[in-house]
Amino acid sequence: MSVDDTFNKLLDEYKSNYVQFVTTGSPEYQKAYTIARDAVQSMISEKQSGVEQERKAMKHYAGSYGADNASLSALHDKADGMQKNAQAIQDKYETSKKRYDTWVKNGQPGARIDYTNGYGFLWRVGALMVLLVLVFCIGFYNPGLVSSSVITGSSTVSLPVSAPGTPGTFISIQSPQWGTPRR
Repeated sequence: MSVDDTFNKLLDEYKSNYVQFVTTGSPEYQKAYTIARDAVQSMISEKQSGVEQERKAMKHYAGSYGADNASLSALHDKADGMQKNAQAIQDKYETSKKRYDTWVKNGQPGARIDYTNGYGFLWRVGALMVLLVLVFCIGFYNPGLVSSSVITGSSTVSLPVSAPGTPGTFISIQSPQWGTPRR
């Protein structure tokens, strides 16, 4: 017999015994309906305590679900970020692989400077600096390329001559623009 059937049977007994007690006034019916009433109230109390326990269990479950749900949500967000990051890495890999496959298919060119990455500018600046140093050195050691007055401040420049048999001999060169040499 189920709990509902037992409860309905107790209610029927309570009702019939109460009606008999009210109509007859017999103490046996009074005792019977009191026992049935106490049994009904006992079953109701048990059901209410069961409902309270279930309510507490549900609150506990909802609370733990909320905490677990927050951690699951954070975990889901982390996994989503990792998936996006993995997708970006996959895209870079596929692009690099296509570039490499094209490079292998078209042949491998000789060594060359790649001007697209910014180092070409540095190579150009470096070459210009070396060229400027060379031009300066040539101009400094070969005064015929530059006016002698700019180099020495005078119109005569003395250069060492290393002719055979006369080491350390100097010759004076006069600039045609400035007149006679000074000694």
